[in-house]
Amino acid sequence: MTNNNLQRTTQPGRIFESAFKRIQTHVPYDPAWSNGAGYFPGIVDAAIPKVELPGDMGKSIDPTGRRIIVIATRFGNVAVYDRYAGANPIGGVYSTSGPKNVVTSVFISGNAVGESEMIRITGGWDYSKNIGWKIELMAEALRP
Repeated sequence: MTNNNLQRTTQPGRIFESAFKRIQTHVPYDPAWSNGAGYFPGIVDAAIPKVELPGDMGKSIDPTGRRIIVIATRFGNVAVYDRYAGANPIGGVYSTSGPKNVVTSVFISGNAVGESEMIRITGGWDYSKNIGWKIELMAEALRP
């Protein structure tokens, strides 16, 4: 990577790229995840082998080359992904799909993903702190 490329990268891009490279579980892309408008609402309720327990992470690539990270939560799957095909691998725009409830809305804005949201979803540089695990910690803290 040249210095010019380093200057154009974004922190969300660095975090996404690092997570995507480090996730070991590859899941086959399912066209049912897509709504045809560039978003993946179908991934929320999809049964994804090896991404079943809260905090489990997997990765996939759609037919246009967009990368998808999926994380299991107790409410359904959360996905963060390249919004556009052909995006700069570490300087692109990222979007999310996830369960619609008050708990996940604390973590996911539903808009373009910035640095703090990418950290909340993927766990930043510590993937054991991803959204699936954070929701479990929150649930534990709220138990009487």
